[in-house]
Amino acid sequence: MILRILKYPDNLIDKINAGVLRQDKAFFEGIAALRLKKITKYWRKKPKWILSIRYVRALKCIPLLLAALFSVAACRHTAPFPSVSTGPYVLPDSFKIEVIAAEPLLDAPVAMTFDERGRIWVVEMRGYMTDLDNSGENGASGRISILEDTDGDGMMDRRSTFLDSLVLPRALALVYGGLLYAEPPKLWFVEINNDRPGARTLVDSAYATGGNVEHQPNGLLPSLDNWIYSAKSDRRYRRKNDRWLCEKTHFRGQWGITQDDFGRLFYNDNSNQLQGDWVLPNALLRNRFFTPSTGFNVQICTDQSVHPLLPTAVNRGYEPGALDSAGRLRNVTSACGPLICRSIQFPESYYGNAFVCAPEANLVKRNVFMPQTLRLQARQAWSDREFLASVDPGFRPVNLNEGPDGCLYIVDMHRGIIQHKTYMTAYLREQIRARQLDSITGAGRILRVSYEAGAPLVFPRLDKTNTPGLVQALGHRNAWVSDKARQLLVERGDRSAIPLLQKMALDTSDIRSQIRALWVLEGLDALDAVLLCKVLQAARHPWVSMTALQLLEGFASGEQVDSALAVFEKVYARNDSISDLALCLYAGPWVHFAPEKINTLLLGVLQRYQPDTLFCDAVASGLDAQEGSFLRYLQSNTRPEEMPYLKKMLKNAAADRLAGRAAPWTQTPKPRKDGLTAGLLLFNTHCSACHGPTGQGTPNLAPPLDGSEFVHGNPDKLVHIALYGLAGPLRVKGKEYTFNAPMPGLAANPDCSDEDFAAILTFVRNAFSKEPSAISPAKVKALRQIKPADGAAFTVKELERIVRD
Repeated sequence: MILRILKYPDNLIDKINAGVLRQDKAFFEGIAALRLKKITKYWRKKPKWILSIRYVRALKCIPLLLAALFSVAACRHTAPFPSVSTGPYVLPDSFKIEVIAAEPLLDAPVAMTFDERGRIWVVEMRGYMTDLDNSGENGASGRISILEDTDGDGMMDRRSTFLDSLVLPRALALVYGGLLYAEPPKLWFVEINNDRPGARTLVDSAYATGGNVEHQPNGLLPSLDNWIYSAKSDRRYRRKNDRWLCEKTHFRGQWGITQDDFGRLFYNDNSNQLQGDWVLPNALLRNRFFTPSTGFNVQICTDQSVHPLLPTAVNRGYEPGALDSAGRLRNVTSACGPLICRSIQFPESYYGNAFVCAPEANLVKRNVFMPQTLRLQARQAWSDREFLASVDPGFRPVNLNEGPDGCLYIVDMHRGIIQHKTYMTAYLREQIRARQLDSITGAGRILRVSYEAGAPLVFPRLDKTNTPGLVQALGHRNAWVSDKARQLLVERGDRSAIPLLQKMALDTSDIRSQIRALWVLEGLDALDAVLLCKVLQAARHPWVSMTALQLLEGFASGEQVDSALAVFEKVYARNDSISDLALCLYAGPWVHFAPEKINTLLLGVLQRYQPDTLFCDAVASGLDAQEGSFLRYLQSNTRPEEMPYLKKMLKNAAADRLAGRAAPWTQTPKPRKDGLTAGLLLFNTHCSACHGPTGQGTPNLAPPLDGSEFVHGNPDKLVHIALYGLAGPLRVKGKEYTFNAPMPGLAANPDCSDEDFAAILTFVRNAFSKEPSAISPAKVKALRQIKPADGAAFTVKELERIVRD
């Protein structure tokens, strides 16, 4: 079913704000008709199954059988469309949007991927914020499902549950003939046997330890370099010879991760919609005694503005400037799920663009990269609108994927509450109640966006493609096809592909195919220095040189040094910044075999770009235990005032190597919870039984904290009450409260330290006050000395004397 698409008429937003834009009736009728059609088709296809009722021996069993039949029908997308407000979507001209999967097949999807058959595997985080109390978070309600289109109409009509009873699952990847998935704190790999889980292997027991559900690793991107990367993580994974490997990498992003045609990674965090790396993964992390300062975690787009159609309910909406005069968000607060467009189904001007989700604003952004070769920067495609925006408050795009057909697939969590309770302010809680966003639950959508004039929507069946066909598919212009072909060639390990791949690696007519062929050969352990030198001699594109130079460093030896020096000179003669950066990064390991020539080469590149920090970091990262000797070479061949940054970095790295002090990035920090998460857990332990999990209070037992005069204002009074308690009568939000006994303080509790008090009260101030602020352990320690006059609990009058708002 194709949704009605609105263009941007001048009065659209005015109509929305005035509440006169009616529900899209045709949209609901279209979905209802589709489901009726599928129900009818389903029963017509199954006469023998229905006739099997004759085997039921007891009449009383018929109701049970009918219930089972209707249950199966519901799994095939036959239930009525949910009564969730779904308004029109706004897209540029010539684009169309379709809902291809919805509830009851889906509930709170957060990530998806396609398999070789074109089916969708989806992670459903069903326990996340089902209500303001967050009552379902610890329940084993999550699942990983397989969605399938059984009748070829492009709509998913069958769901099979692959794994269930999961607690907050968050990521998946189909790799090595199985499923890699994250269920905090662990990362698992499970074999797939006829769509059923087989043997399970623990890949990482500490993949997502500590932290809040909003701040745990996710993504699991099978990257061009045959490693698997995550957002919010500093680890990468790979399986070789049936053994899982784990290495350190740069810590990147928060939710979602993507790559471009050359293998550079892109990601974001809540308030920065697009970040990324200027270099290939781990290129700057090869010297354990040096910490680079640039080239990674770069803010690619500095414009964080959004243009929602609806007034927006966000956590800090009360802050000056957060919302415009119509109550709409000005800048992103929940950016996630980036995707680099690498498909020819969309117009040519879209290729290489970056799409970004903004679920808090019910929209998807489009960013266009500036015409620069090395230092990537992007701008928003439009200054006053978005690629996709909706007036449906339940539209929560959280992840983006390109499909086998080249279309854009949007994972719509479709949940009213997306802010986790840990960080939710009293302001947002009021907004959620007022707008009844907590009523939007039990839903989930996957939407497909296509270009009407684009290439035909064809799903290639790579599961039935032989080895020569997969090699040919490396040149496919839809990224999903070429990426999956690369992955399957490596995982199948068919060495008959090697001659075909070698030929492709030398074919300069298609740089993307060249680069993919090189990485497949790396995955098959079929590279050699001779081939790589030939590639470098013939390379017509700097990113082919970058890739080949990275792979060539693994063959550094005295036997190969003359061939390497010859290609280094040719690359240097091209005099382009990307090739020069590649020399700085990857020529260093050859210094053992030709120190004078390599040092001269590196100095020549540095002098082209000094005092560029990126090139200096590249040299320091690439030197293999030769920081001291290269520093001495620089001191002898440059003026004292030249390259001060690099000389300082080399001196420090050499000293740290001598002392055995590895760089901080090499260490694995102990997992810890952020302050608000720790505060929430302690609040649930010590306070929520009386004051309620959402601070609403308990009749005849405890007054509300949410909006209480004792919570906002001067934080000292809250500390006094938590330490030594409070006796009534008291007035909260205009209501008089009298209790049989005073609220007890926790000052005498040996299990509640000053740090614990600070965490609890910081959470309370953030969650229930209109004036959020942190409370320090030092403040708690200082106020412990001020005790109630009667030694029991403070009274309201006593607090008023010692604390002034």
